[in-house]
Amino acid sequence: MPTHRVAPSQPRSCRSVNSHRRLRALGSLLLVSACLLLLQPSVRAQDQESRPRVEVMTEATRSDGWVQVGMTRNWVSPECRLNLVAAGALERQLQWRTIARLVKTTSYQRCDALLASLFAPVEILITSDKRADGSDGWARLADGSKHWVSGSCRSELVAAGAVLVEYSWPGIARLPDATSWRSCEQLLVELFSTRPAANPPEEDPSDSVPTGQPSNAAENLALINANRTRNTLFDDNRYRNVPMRDIAVSDLTVNSDIYNEGLLDTTNSGYFRVKCEVSHFAYDDPIVYPGQPGRAHLHMFFGNTAANAYSTFDSLLNSGTGTCNGEDLNRTSYWVPALLDSQGNALIPDQIMVYYKNDNFRLDGANELVSPFPDNLRMIAGNGGATSPQTGFTGDWQAQPAISFSCGPAYNSNDRRQALIPDCYGSENHLEMQIAFPQCVNEAAGTYRPDQSHVSYSENGYYGVRCPASHPTDISSIMYRIFFSADAYGGSLTDLHLSSDIKMDRILPGGTTAHADWFGAWHPDAVAEWVENCNNTQADCETGLLGRNPAVSLVLRKRGFYPSNYRALASELVKLCPGKSYDPADPLRSVGMCRMN
Repeated sequence: MPTHRVAPSQPRSCRSVNSHRRLRALGSLLLVSACLLLLQPSVRAQDQESRPRVEVMTEATRSDGWVQVGMTRNWVSPECRLNLVAAGALERQLQWRTIARLVKTTSYQRCDALLASLFAPVEILITSDKRADGSDGWARLADGSKHWVSGSCRSELVAAGAVLVEYSWPGIARLPDATSWRSCEQLLVELFSTRPAANPPEEDPSDSVPTGQPSNAAENLALINANRTRNTLFDDNRYRNVPMRDIAVSDLTVNSDIYNEGLLDTTNSGYFRVKCEVSHFAYDDPIVYPGQPGRAHLHMFFGNTAANAYSTFDSLLNSGTGTCNGEDLNRTSYWVPALLDSQGNALIPDQIMVYYKNDNFRLDGANELVSPFPDNLRMIAGNGGATSPQTGFTGDWQAQPAISFSCGPAYNSNDRRQALIPDCYGSENHLEMQIAFPQCVNEAAGTYRPDQSHVSYSENGYYGVRCPASHPTDISSIMYRIFFSADAYGGSLTDLHLSSDIKMDRILPGGTTAHADWFGAWHPDAVAEWVENCNNTQADCETGLLGRNPAVSLVLRKRGFYPSNYRALASELVKLCPGKSYDPADPLRSVGMCRMN
Protein backbone atom coordinates (compact mmCIF):
# COMPACT_ATOMS: atom_id res chain seq x y z
CA MET A 1 0.00 0.00 0.00
CA PRO A 2 1.22 3.54 -0.67
CA THR A 3 2.49 5.55 2.24
CA HIS A 4 1.56 8.91 0.75
CA ARG A 5 1.24 10.98 -2.39
CA VAL A 6 3.82 13.67 -3.02
CA ALA A 7 4.41 16.63 -5.25
CA PRO A 8 7.68 16.55 -7.18
CA SER A 9 9.26 19.71 -5.75
CA GLN A 10 8.23 19.59 -2.06
CA PRO A 11 10.56 19.10 0.91
CA ARG A 12 10.55 15.90 2.88
CA SER A 13 9.11 17.69 5.91
CA CYS A 14 5.64 17.96 4.34
CA ARG A 15 3.10 16.13 6.51
CA SER A 16 0.75 13.44 5.03
CA VAL A 17 -2.65 12.18 6.07
CA ASN A 18 -5.21 9.86 4.55
CA SER A 19 -8.38 11.13 2.82
CA HIS A 20 -10.93 9.69 0.44
CA ARG A 21 -12.96 11.04 -2.44
CA ARG A 22 -16.35 9.56 -3.10
CA LEU A 23 -18.06 9.96 -6.45
CA ARG A 24 -21.65 9.04 -7.14
CA ALA A 25 -22.89 7.96 -10.58
CA LEU A 26 -26.45 6.99 -11.63
CA GLY A 27 -27.45 5.52 -8.33
CA SER A 28 -24.24 3.58 -7.77
CA LEU A 29 -21.41 4.74 -5.53
CA LEU A 30 -18.02 5.07 -7.15
CA LEU A 31 -15.32 5.15 -4.50
CA VAL A 32 -12.04 6.56 -5.62
CA SER A 33 -9.59 6.46 -2.71
CA ALA A 34 -5.92 7.13 -2.50
CA CYS A 35 -3.44 8.22 0.12
CA LEU A 36 -3.09 11.97 -0.35
CA LEU A 37 -0.41 14.26 0.96
CA LEU A 38 -2.00 17.42 2.34
CA LEU A 39 0.38 20.09 1.12
CA GLN A 40 0.63 23.80 1.74
CA PRO A 41 -2.13 25.75 -0.09
CA SER A 42 0.19 26.96 -2.84
CA VAL A 43 1.47 23.47 -3.46
CA ARG A 44 -2.07 22.00 -3.54
CA ALA A 45 -3.11 24.64 -6.06
CA GLN A 46 -0.11 23.86 -8.22
CA ASP A 47 -0.97 20.17 -8.15
CA GLN A 48 -4.61 20.81 -9.12
CA GLU A 49 -3.69 23.17 -11.95
CA SER A 50 -1.41 20.54 -13.45
CA ARG A 51 -4.26 18.08 -13.79
CA PRO A 52 -6.57 17.96 -16.84
CA ARG A 53 -9.63 20.17 -16.63
CA VAL A 54 -12.94 18.36 -16.96
CA GLU A 55 -15.63 20.39 -18.69
CA VAL A 56 -19.24 19.56 -19.44
CA MET A 57 -20.41 21.32 -22.59
CA THR A 58 -24.05 22.39 -22.49
CA GLU A 59 -26.60 24.36 -24.47
CA ALA A 60 -28.71 27.13 -22.97
CA THR A 61 -32.07 25.34 -22.98
CA ARG A 62 -30.96 21.72 -22.47
CA SER A 63 -30.52 19.83 -19.25
CA ASP A 64 -28.17 17.18 -20.69
CA GLY A 65 -24.69 17.80 -22.08
CA TRP A 66 -21.49 16.44 -23.57
CA VAL A 67 -18.01 15.73 -22.25
CA GLN A 68 -14.99 16.07 -24.51
CA VAL A 69 -13.03 12.84 -24.50
CA GLY A 70 -9.91 13.24 -26.60
CA MET A 71 -11.28 14.77 -29.80
CA THR A 72 -14.68 13.13 -29.49
CA ARG A 73 -17.84 14.10 -27.64
CA ASN A 74 -19.59 11.78 -25.20
CA TRP A 75 -23.26 12.54 -24.44
CA VAL A 76 -24.26 12.66 -20.76
CA SER A 77 -27.76 12.56 -19.30
CA PRO A 78 -29.04 15.38 -17.04
CA GLU A 79 -28.38 13.18 -13.99
CA CYS A 80 -24.85 12.37 -15.13
CA ARG A 81 -24.19 16.03 -15.85
CA LEU A 82 -25.06 16.87 -12.24
CA ASN A 83 -22.84 14.05 -10.97
CA LEU A 84 -19.89 15.28 -13.03
CA VAL A 85 -20.33 18.84 -11.78
CA ALA A 86 -20.59 17.57 -8.20
CA ALA A 87 -17.32 15.73 -8.74
CA GLY A 88 -15.61 18.94 -9.84
CA ALA A 89 -16.30 19.33 -13.56
CA LEU A 90 -16.83 22.83 -14.90
CA GLU A 91 -19.82 23.69 -17.11
CA ARG A 92 -19.33 25.58 -20.33
CA GLN A 93 -22.30 26.80 -22.37
CA LEU A 94 -21.76 26.55 -26.12
CA GLN A 95 -23.89 26.48 -29.24
CA TRP A 96 -24.58 23.21 -30.99
CA ARG A 97 -22.38 23.72 -34.03
CA THR A 98 -19.43 24.33 -31.77
CA ILE A 99 -20.06 21.10 -29.91
CA ALA A 100 -20.76 19.24 -33.16
CA ARG A 101 -17.24 19.95 -34.42
CA LEU A 102 -16.13 17.17 -32.10
CA VAL A 103 -16.69 13.76 -33.62
CA LYS A 104 -19.33 11.64 -31.89
CA THR A 105 -17.63 8.97 -29.84
CA THR A 106 -17.71 5.46 -31.27
CA SER A 107 -17.42 3.91 -27.79
CA TYR A 108 -20.03 5.53 -25.56
CA GLN A 109 -19.05 5.58 -21.88
CA ARG A 110 -21.63 5.27 -19.12
CA CYS A 111 -21.59 7.81 -16.31
CA ASP A 112 -19.76 5.60 -13.80
CA ALA A 113 -17.05 4.88 -16.36
CA LEU A 114 -16.73 8.58 -17.16
CA LEU A 115 -16.36 9.48 -13.52
CA ALA A 116 -13.67 6.87 -13.09
CA SER A 117 -11.72 7.76 -16.24
CA LEU A 118 -12.01 11.53 -15.87
CA PHE A 119 -11.35 11.91 -12.17
CA ALA A 120 -9.30 8.89 -11.07
CA PRO A 121 -5.69 10.12 -11.25
CA VAL A 122 -2.91 8.70 -13.38
CA GLU A 123 -0.38 7.52 -10.81
CA ILE A 124 3.41 7.46 -10.95
CA LEU A 125 4.67 5.09 -8.25
CA ILE A 126 7.89 6.06 -6.49
CA THR A 127 9.85 4.99 -3.45
CA SER A 128 10.91 7.43 -0.73
CA ASP A 129 14.38 7.85 -2.24
CA LYS A 130 12.98 9.02 -5.60
CA ARG A 131 11.12 12.14 -4.56
CA ALA A 132 13.51 14.53 -6.24
CA ASP A 133 12.66 15.93 -9.64
CA GLY A 134 14.38 14.00 -12.41
CA SER A 135 14.16 10.67 -10.65
CA ASP A 136 12.60 7.71 -12.39
CA GLY A 137 9.45 5.85 -11.35
CA TRP A 138 6.74 3.43 -12.48
CA ALA A 139 3.50 4.38 -14.24
CA ARG A 140 0.48 2.35 -13.16
CA LEU A 141 -1.39 1.25 -16.30
CA ALA A 142 -5.12 0.69 -16.66
CA ASP A 143 -4.74 -3.10 -16.36
CA GLY A 144 -2.98 -2.72 -12.97
CA SER A 145 0.50 -3.46 -14.27
CA LYS A 146 3.51 -1.16 -13.79
CA HIS A 147 5.71 0.39 -16.50
CA TRP A 148 9.12 1.88 -15.72
CA VAL A 149 9.57 5.52 -16.78
CA SER A 150 12.74 7.56 -16.95
CA GLY A 151 13.17 10.83 -15.08
CA SER A 152 12.40 12.93 -18.16
CA CYS A 153 9.32 10.84 -19.02
CA ARG A 154 8.12 11.06 -15.44
CA SER A 155 8.36 14.86 -15.66
CA GLU A 156 6.29 14.83 -18.89
CA LEU A 157 3.63 12.62 -17.32
CA VAL A 158 3.42 14.84 -14.24
CA ALA A 159 3.11 17.92 -16.46
CA ALA A 160 0.20 16.21 -18.24
CA GLY A 161 -1.58 15.66 -14.92
CA ALA A 162 -0.17 12.50 -13.35
CA VAL A 163 0.37 12.45 -9.59
CA LEU A 164 3.23 10.91 -7.63
CA VAL A 165 2.29 8.28 -5.07
CA GLU A 166 4.94 6.97 -2.67
CA TYR A 167 5.01 3.18 -2.10
CA SER A 168 7.37 0.86 -0.36
CA TRP A 169 9.48 -1.10 -2.78
CA PRO A 170 7.87 -4.46 -1.87
CA GLY A 171 4.48 -2.92 -2.66
CA ILE A 172 5.64 -1.78 -6.10
CA ALA A 173 7.42 -5.06 -6.79
CA ARG A 174 4.24 -7.04 -6.18
CA LEU A 175 2.55 -5.34 -9.18
CA PRO A 176 3.00 -7.25 -12.45
CA ASP A 177 5.24 -5.73 -15.07
CA ALA A 178 3.72 -4.40 -18.29
CA THR A 179 3.65 -7.02 -21.01
CA SER A 180 5.03 -4.69 -23.68
CA TRP A 181 7.36 -1.72 -23.74
CA ARG A 182 5.93 1.76 -24.53
CA SER A 183 7.79 4.89 -25.43
CA CYS A 184 7.04 7.97 -23.37
CA GLU A 185 4.96 9.37 -26.23
CA GLN A 186 2.93 6.15 -26.33
CA LEU A 187 2.38 6.30 -22.58
CA LEU A 188 1.11 9.86 -22.81
CA VAL A 189 -1.41 8.85 -25.46
CA GLU A 190 -2.48 5.68 -23.64
CA LEU A 191 -2.90 7.31 -20.24
CA PHE A 192 -4.46 10.62 -21.29
CA SER A 193 -6.17 10.17 -24.68
CA THR A 194 -9.42 9.11 -23.00
CA ARG A 195 -9.37 12.19 -20.81
CA PRO A 196 -10.84 15.58 -21.64
CA ALA A 197 -8.72 17.99 -23.60
CA ALA A 198 -7.71 21.08 -21.69
CA ASN A 199 -9.02 23.42 -24.36
CA PRO A 200 -12.50 22.67 -25.80
CA PRO A 201 -13.24 24.36 -29.14
CA GLU A 202 -13.94 28.08 -29.03
CA GLU A 203 -17.52 29.16 -29.66
CA ASP A 204 -18.36 30.69 -33.01
CA PRO A 205 -20.95 33.43 -32.28
CA SER A 206 -22.48 33.01 -35.74
CA ASP A 207 -23.51 29.45 -35.00
CA SER A 208 -27.21 29.09 -34.25
CA VAL A 209 -28.49 25.71 -35.46
CA PRO A 210 -27.19 22.12 -35.50
CA THR A 211 -25.06 21.16 -38.46
CA GLY A 212 -27.25 19.94 -41.31
CA GLN A 213 -30.47 21.07 -39.67
CA PRO A 214 -32.87 23.46 -41.43
CA SER A 215 -32.17 27.11 -40.63
CA ASN A 216 -35.69 28.47 -41.15
CA ALA A 217 -39.35 27.44 -41.23
CA ALA A 218 -39.48 27.00 -45.02
CA GLU A 219 -36.53 24.60 -45.03
CA ASN A 220 -37.89 22.71 -42.04
CA LEU A 221 -41.33 22.30 -43.60
CA ALA A 222 -39.74 21.16 -46.85
CA LEU A 223 -37.88 18.45 -44.92
CA ILE A 224 -41.09 17.33 -43.17
CA ASN A 225 -43.20 17.44 -46.33
CA ALA A 226 -40.68 15.37 -48.28
CA ASN A 227 -40.84 12.48 -45.83
CA ARG A 228 -42.81 9.51 -47.12
CA THR A 229 -44.49 8.93 -43.76
CA ARG A 230 -46.43 12.21 -44.03
CA ASN A 231 -50.20 12.15 -44.62
CA THR A 232 -50.80 13.88 -47.98
CA LEU A 233 -54.61 13.63 -48.10
CA PHE A 234 -55.03 17.21 -46.92
CA ASP A 235 -52.64 18.88 -49.38
CA ASP A 236 -55.49 19.94 -51.69
CA ASN A 237 -57.76 21.37 -49.01
CA ARG A 238 -59.48 24.43 -50.44
CA TYR A 239 -58.57 26.73 -47.56
CA ARG A 240 -55.06 25.48 -46.93
CA ASN A 241 -52.79 28.45 -46.10
CA VAL A 242 -55.71 30.89 -46.35
CA PRO A 243 -55.55 33.42 -43.48
CA MET A 244 -58.11 32.59 -40.81
CA ARG A 245 -59.78 36.00 -41.11
CA ASP A 246 -60.75 35.10 -44.68
CA ILE A 247 -62.54 31.88 -43.68
CA ALA A 248 -66.14 31.84 -42.46
CA VAL A 249 -67.50 29.13 -40.18
CA SER A 250 -70.14 28.35 -42.81
CA ASP A 251 -67.39 27.52 -45.32
CA LEU A 252 -66.52 24.32 -43.44
CA THR A 253 -69.78 23.25 -41.77
CA VAL A 254 -72.95 21.46 -42.85
CA ASN A 255 -76.44 21.98 -41.48
CA SER A 256 -77.04 18.46 -40.19
CA ASP A 257 -75.92 15.97 -37.57
CA ILE A 258 -73.36 14.01 -39.59
CA TYR A 259 -72.58 11.29 -37.05
CA ASN A 260 -75.94 10.95 -35.29
CA GLU A 261 -74.24 9.22 -32.37
CA GLY A 262 -75.72 8.03 -29.10
CA LEU A 263 -75.75 10.76 -26.48
CA LEU A 264 -73.75 10.88 -23.27
CA ASP A 265 -75.24 11.77 -19.92
CA THR A 266 -75.12 15.55 -19.62
CA THR A 267 -76.70 15.93 -16.19
CA ASN A 268 -73.63 17.74 -14.89
CA SER A 269 -71.50 18.35 -17.96
CA GLY A 270 -71.33 19.62 -21.51
CA TYR A 271 -69.34 17.91 -24.27
CA PHE A 272 -67.74 18.77 -27.58
CA ARG A 273 -65.22 16.60 -29.41
CA VAL A 274 -63.41 16.15 -32.70
CA LYS A 275 -61.77 13.21 -34.42
CA CYS A 276 -58.35 13.65 -35.97
CA GLU A 277 -55.93 11.92 -38.31
CA VAL A 278 -52.14 11.78 -38.07
CA SER A 279 -50.53 14.57 -40.07
CA HIS A 280 -46.78 13.99 -39.87
CA PHE A 281 -43.79 13.07 -37.74
CA ALA A 282 -40.97 15.43 -36.77
CA TYR A 283 -38.12 15.85 -34.30
CA ASP A 284 -39.64 19.20 -33.36
CA ASP A 285 -41.41 20.76 -30.39
CA PRO A 286 -42.52 24.37 -30.98
CA ILE A 287 -43.47 24.74 -27.30
CA VAL A 288 -40.39 23.36 -25.54
CA TYR A 289 -37.80 24.04 -28.26
CA PRO A 290 -39.16 26.88 -30.39
CA GLY A 291 -37.02 27.65 -33.43
CA GLN A 292 -34.79 24.62 -32.83
CA PRO A 293 -35.52 21.93 -35.43
CA GLY A 294 -34.28 18.46 -34.60
CA ARG A 295 -33.98 19.25 -30.92
CA ALA A 296 -36.83 17.06 -29.60
CA HIS A 297 -37.51 13.35 -29.55
CA LEU A 298 -39.69 12.06 -32.39
CA HIS A 299 -43.25 13.41 -32.19
CA MET A 300 -46.44 12.36 -33.94
CA PHE A 301 -48.38 15.47 -34.96
CA PHE A 302 -52.09 15.77 -35.71
CA GLY A 303 -54.15 18.86 -36.42
CA ASN A 304 -52.19 21.60 -38.19
CA THR A 305 -50.23 20.18 -41.13
CA ALA A 306 -47.68 23.01 -41.01
CA ALA A 307 -46.73 22.55 -37.35
CA ASN A 308 -42.97 22.51 -36.91
CA ALA A 309 -40.24 23.89 -34.68
CA TYR A 310 -40.82 27.44 -35.91
CA SER A 311 -44.60 27.48 -35.37
CA THR A 312 -46.15 30.42 -33.51
CA PHE A 313 -49.73 31.25 -32.65
CA ASP A 314 -49.92 33.50 -35.70
CA SER A 315 -48.39 30.94 -38.08
CA LEU A 316 -50.69 28.16 -36.86
CA LEU A 317 -53.74 30.38 -37.13
CA ASN A 318 -52.99 31.47 -40.68
CA SER A 319 -51.13 28.64 -42.42
CA GLY A 320 -51.36 24.94 -43.06
CA THR A 321 -54.66 23.12 -42.82
CA GLY A 322 -56.25 20.80 -40.28
CA THR A 323 -56.49 16.99 -40.11
CA CYS A 324 -59.39 17.01 -37.61
CA ASN A 325 -63.12 17.62 -38.07
CA GLY A 326 -63.57 21.15 -39.37
CA GLU A 327 -60.21 21.15 -41.15
CA ASP A 328 -59.15 24.83 -41.36
CA LEU A 329 -61.53 25.93 -38.63
CA ASN A 330 -59.33 23.90 -36.28
CA ARG A 331 -55.67 24.60 -36.99
CA THR A 332 -54.70 23.72 -33.45
CA SER A 333 -51.53 21.66 -33.28
CA TYR A 334 -51.63 18.50 -31.17
CA TRP A 335 -48.66 16.19 -30.67
CA VAL A 336 -47.46 13.24 -28.61
CA PRO A 337 -44.28 11.12 -28.57
CA ALA A 338 -44.27 8.52 -31.34
CA LEU A 339 -45.18 4.96 -30.30
CA LEU A 340 -42.34 2.69 -31.48
CA ASP A 341 -42.10 -1.05 -31.93
CA SER A 342 -38.92 -2.95 -31.09
CA GLN A 343 -37.40 -2.10 -34.50
CA GLY A 344 -38.02 1.63 -34.17
CA ASN A 345 -40.99 1.74 -36.53
CA ALA A 346 -43.80 4.09 -35.50
CA LEU A 347 -47.35 2.76 -35.18
CA ILE A 348 -50.33 4.69 -36.52
CA PRO A 349 -53.45 4.98 -34.33
CA ASP A 350 -56.75 3.65 -35.56
CA GLN A 351 -58.62 6.54 -33.88
CA ILE A 352 -57.74 9.86 -32.30
CA MET A 353 -60.45 11.63 -30.32
CA VAL A 354 -59.96 15.04 -28.71
CA TYR A 355 -62.52 16.02 -26.07
CA TYR A 356 -63.32 19.59 -25.06
CA LYS A 357 -65.51 19.24 -21.98
CA ASN A 358 -67.05 21.22 -19.19
CA ASP A 359 -67.10 18.53 -16.52
CA ASN A 360 -69.25 19.24 -13.47
CA PHE A 361 -69.61 22.85 -14.58
CA ARG A 362 -66.36 23.97 -13.00
CA LEU A 363 -67.46 27.56 -13.28
CA ASP A 364 -67.62 28.97 -9.78
CA GLY A 365 -71.38 29.16 -10.18
CA ALA A 366 -71.29 31.30 -13.32
CA ASN A 367 -72.23 28.46 -15.69
CA GLU A 368 -70.42 30.01 -18.60
CA LEU A 369 -66.94 30.21 -20.06
CA VAL A 370 -66.16 33.81 -20.81
CA SER A 371 -62.95 33.01 -22.67
CA PRO A 372 -62.44 29.37 -23.65
CA PHE A 373 -58.74 29.82 -24.42
CA PRO A 374 -56.55 32.89 -24.16
CA ASP A 375 -54.74 33.58 -27.45
CA ASN A 376 -51.36 31.85 -27.69
CA LEU A 377 -52.12 29.44 -24.87
CA ARG A 378 -49.79 26.42 -24.85
CA MET A 379 -49.99 23.46 -22.50
CA ILE A 380 -48.19 20.21 -21.75
CA ALA A 381 -49.77 17.34 -19.83
CA GLY A 382 -47.62 14.62 -18.33
CA ASN A 383 -43.86 14.61 -17.78
CA GLY A 384 -41.52 13.77 -20.63
CA GLY A 385 -38.62 13.73 -18.19
CA ALA A 386 -40.11 11.19 -15.79
CA THR A 387 -37.91 8.27 -14.75
CA SER A 388 -40.61 6.26 -12.97
CA PRO A 389 -44.32 5.66 -13.64
CA GLN A 390 -46.27 8.88 -13.31
CA THR A 391 -49.35 7.53 -11.56
CA GLY A 392 -50.35 4.64 -9.37
CA PHE A 393 -53.83 4.52 -10.89
CA THR A 394 -55.56 1.25 -10.04
CA GLY A 395 -58.86 1.28 -11.91
CA ASP A 396 -61.33 3.71 -10.30
CA TRP A 397 -63.13 5.07 -13.34
CA GLN A 398 -64.19 8.17 -11.41
CA ALA A 399 -60.57 9.15 -10.87
CA GLN A 400 -58.72 10.68 -13.79
CA PRO A 401 -54.92 10.51 -13.89
CA ALA A 402 -53.19 12.91 -16.24
CA ILE A 403 -51.70 9.96 -18.11
CA SER A 404 -52.93 6.39 -18.43
CA PHE A 405 -52.86 3.36 -20.72
CA SER A 406 -55.31 0.50 -21.11
CA CYS A 407 -56.13 -2.48 -23.30
CA GLY A 408 -59.74 -3.34 -24.08
CA PRO A 409 -62.66 -2.41 -26.32
CA ALA A 410 -62.35 1.15 -27.63
CA TYR A 411 -63.94 3.72 -25.29
CA ASN A 412 -64.81 0.96 -22.83
CA SER A 413 -61.68 0.15 -20.83
CA ASN A 414 -61.42 2.89 -18.22
CA ASP A 415 -61.55 0.25 -15.51
CA ARG A 416 -58.31 -1.22 -16.86
CA ARG A 417 -56.17 1.92 -16.87
CA GLN A 418 -52.58 1.71 -15.70
CA ALA A 419 -49.44 3.80 -15.62
CA LEU A 420 -47.34 1.94 -18.22
CA ILE A 421 -48.03 0.53 -21.67
CA PRO A 422 -49.53 -2.96 -21.30
CA ASP A 423 -49.16 -5.76 -23.82
CA CYS A 424 -52.44 -5.81 -25.73
CA TYR A 425 -53.95 -8.87 -27.42
CA GLY A 426 -57.25 -9.71 -29.09
CA SER A 427 -59.00 -8.78 -32.30
CA GLU A 428 -61.56 -6.57 -30.50
CA ASN A 429 -59.11 -4.77 -28.26
CA HIS A 430 -57.33 -1.47 -28.60
CA LEU A 431 -54.32 -0.08 -26.79
CA GLU A 432 -55.43 3.33 -25.52
CA MET A 433 -53.23 6.24 -24.48
CA GLN A 434 -55.26 8.80 -22.54
CA ILE A 435 -53.99 12.28 -21.65
CA ALA A 436 -55.91 14.86 -19.60
CA PHE A 437 -54.85 18.51 -19.64
CA PRO A 438 -55.15 21.19 -16.95
CA GLN A 439 -58.41 23.16 -17.03
CA CYS A 440 -57.48 26.34 -15.16
CA VAL A 441 -55.31 29.28 -16.23
CA ASN A 442 -53.52 32.06 -14.40
CA GLU A 443 -53.62 34.67 -17.15
CA ALA A 444 -51.43 37.00 -15.08
CA ALA A 445 -48.63 34.45 -15.52
CA GLY A 446 -48.87 34.65 -19.32
CA THR A 447 -49.83 32.02 -21.85
CA TYR A 448 -46.86 29.73 -21.30
CA ARG A 449 -44.28 28.97 -18.64
CA PRO A 450 -41.84 26.06 -19.00
CA ASP A 451 -42.72 24.73 -15.54
CA GLN A 452 -46.44 24.78 -16.46
CA SER A 453 -47.19 27.11 -13.54
CA HIS A 454 -49.46 29.17 -15.81
CA VAL A 455 -52.01 26.32 -15.73
CA SER A 456 -53.46 24.05 -13.07
CA TYR A 457 -55.88 21.18 -12.65
CA SER A 458 -59.10 22.01 -10.82
CA GLU A 459 -59.44 21.53 -7.10
CA ASN A 460 -59.75 17.88 -6.07
CA GLY A 461 -58.44 16.64 -9.42
CA TYR A 462 -59.62 16.54 -13.00
CA TYR A 463 -63.29 16.26 -12.07
CA GLY A 464 -63.15 18.98 -9.44
CA VAL A 465 -65.94 21.56 -9.39
CA ARG A 466 -63.87 24.75 -9.42
CA CYS A 467 -60.49 26.20 -10.25
CA PRO A 468 -58.09 27.22 -7.48
CA ALA A 469 -57.90 30.92 -6.64
CA SER A 470 -54.37 31.02 -8.05
CA HIS A 471 -55.68 30.04 -11.51
CA PRO A 472 -59.13 31.63 -11.75
CA THR A 473 -59.81 31.36 -15.50
CA ASP A 474 -61.79 28.25 -16.45
CA ILE A 475 -61.14 26.67 -19.82
CA SER A 476 -62.55 23.58 -21.48
CA SER A 477 -61.16 20.29 -20.21
CA ILE A 478 -59.06 18.85 -23.01
CA MET A 479 -58.46 15.12 -23.22
CA TYR A 480 -56.73 13.05 -25.91
CA ARG A 481 -57.86 9.46 -26.38
CA ILE A 482 -55.58 7.70 -28.86
CA PHE A 483 -56.39 4.11 -29.90
CA PHE A 484 -54.11 1.57 -31.57
CA SER A 485 -55.92 -1.50 -32.89
CA ALA A 486 -54.39 -4.81 -31.87
CA ASP A 487 -56.17 -6.50 -34.78
CA ALA A 488 -54.50 -4.15 -37.26
CA TYR A 489 -51.10 -5.37 -36.09
CA GLY A 490 -51.71 -9.10 -36.16
CA GLY A 491 -53.75 -9.37 -32.97
CA SER A 492 -51.03 -8.29 -30.56
CA LEU A 493 -49.23 -5.12 -29.51
CA THR A 494 -46.17 -5.91 -27.41
CA ASP A 495 -42.75 -4.50 -26.50
CA LEU A 496 -43.72 -0.91 -27.27
CA HIS A 497 -42.04 2.30 -26.16
CA LEU A 498 -42.62 6.00 -26.58
CA SER A 499 -39.83 7.86 -28.32
CA SER A 500 -39.32 9.86 -25.11
CA ASP A 501 -38.65 6.62 -23.19
CA ILE A 502 -35.43 6.14 -25.16
CA LYS A 503 -32.37 7.55 -23.42
CA MET A 504 -28.74 7.21 -24.38
CA ASP A 505 -27.81 5.44 -21.17
CA ARG A 506 -31.00 3.40 -20.72
CA ILE A 507 -34.40 2.57 -22.14
CA LEU A 508 -37.20 3.20 -19.66
CA PRO A 509 -40.26 0.95 -19.36
CA GLY A 510 -42.76 1.74 -22.10
CA GLY A 511 -44.94 4.72 -21.23
CA THR A 512 -42.81 6.06 -18.36
CA THR A 513 -42.39 9.45 -20.04
CA ALA A 514 -45.91 9.79 -21.49
CA HIS A 515 -46.95 13.37 -22.19
CA ALA A 516 -48.78 15.46 -24.75
CA ASP A 517 -48.71 19.02 -26.09
CA TRP A 518 -51.50 21.39 -27.12
CA PHE A 519 -50.99 24.66 -29.03
CA GLY A 520 -54.38 26.23 -29.67
CA ALA A 521 -55.32 27.81 -33.02
CA TRP A 522 -59.10 27.55 -33.42
CA HIS A 523 -61.21 29.84 -35.59
CA PRO A 524 -62.49 32.29 -32.93
CA ASP A 525 -66.11 32.12 -34.17
CA ALA A 526 -66.14 28.32 -34.25
CA VAL A 527 -64.77 27.95 -30.74
CA ALA A 528 -67.26 30.53 -29.46
CA GLU A 529 -70.11 28.45 -30.88
CA TRP A 530 -69.16 25.12 -29.34
CA VAL A 531 -68.31 26.70 -26.00
CA GLU A 532 -71.71 28.38 -25.83
CA ASN A 533 -73.81 25.60 -27.39
CA CYS A 534 -72.03 22.53 -26.03
CA ASN A 535 -69.93 23.28 -22.95
CA ASN A 536 -72.27 25.72 -21.24
CA THR A 537 -75.72 24.27 -21.90
CA GLN A 538 -75.37 20.72 -20.59
CA ALA A 539 -75.42 19.33 -24.12
CA ASP A 540 -73.64 16.42 -25.77
CA CYS A 541 -72.62 17.76 -29.15
CA GLU A 542 -71.33 14.37 -30.27
CA THR A 543 -68.41 14.49 -32.71
CA GLY A 544 -67.96 17.78 -34.50
CA LEU A 545 -71.34 19.37 -33.70
CA LEU A 546 -71.10 23.10 -33.09
CA GLY A 547 -74.64 23.02 -31.77
CA ARG A 548 -77.73 20.79 -31.62
CA ASN A 549 -80.64 23.18 -32.21
CA PRO A 550 -80.30 23.57 -35.09
CA ALA A 551 -77.68 20.91 -35.84
CA VAL A 552 -74.50 22.30 -37.37
CA SER A 553 -71.57 19.95 -37.95
CA LEU A 554 -67.95 20.54 -38.80
CA VAL A 555 -66.98 18.91 -42.09
CA LEU A 556 -65.56 15.42 -41.80
CA ARG A 557 -61.84 14.83 -41.78
CA LYS A 558 -60.37 12.75 -44.59
CA ARG A 559 -59.44 9.14 -43.84
CA GLY A 560 -57.70 6.24 -45.54
CA PHE A 561 -54.15 7.45 -46.14
CA TYR A 562 -52.53 4.87 -43.86
CA PRO A 563 -53.38 1.15 -44.30
CA SER A 564 -54.67 -0.48 -41.13
CA ASN A 565 -51.37 -2.29 -40.47
CA TYR A 566 -49.12 0.61 -41.46
CA ARG A 567 -45.84 1.17 -39.66
CA ALA A 568 -43.88 4.33 -40.39
CA LEU A 569 -40.52 2.73 -41.15
CA ALA A 570 -37.61 3.66 -38.94
CA SER A 571 -35.33 3.93 -41.97
CA GLU A 572 -37.63 6.65 -43.36
CA LEU A 573 -38.24 8.46 -40.08
CA VAL A 574 -34.52 9.05 -39.49
CA LYS A 575 -34.44 11.06 -42.73
CA LEU A 576 -36.21 13.75 -40.72
CA CYS A 577 -32.82 14.23 -39.04
CA PRO A 578 -30.29 15.23 -41.74
CA GLY A 579 -27.06 13.30 -41.47
CA LYS A 580 -28.49 10.53 -39.34
CA SER A 581 -28.78 6.92 -40.44
CA TYR A 582 -30.71 3.95 -39.12
CA ASP A 583 -28.72 1.41 -37.11
CA PRO A 584 -30.53 -1.97 -37.04
CA ALA A 585 -28.28 -3.04 -34.18
CA ASP A 586 -29.63 -0.21 -32.01
CA PRO A 587 -33.01 0.61 -33.58
CA LEU A 588 -34.70 2.51 -30.76
CA ARG A 589 -31.81 4.88 -30.18
CA SER A 590 -31.56 5.34 -33.94
CA VAL A 591 -35.09 6.73 -34.08
CA GLY A 592 -35.92 8.04 -30.60
CA MET A 593 -34.10 11.36 -30.88
CA CYS A 594 -32.48 13.26 -33.70
CA ARG A 595 -29.58 14.59 -31.69
CA MET A 596 -28.96 11.64 -29.41
CA ASN A 597 -25.20 11.46 -29.32
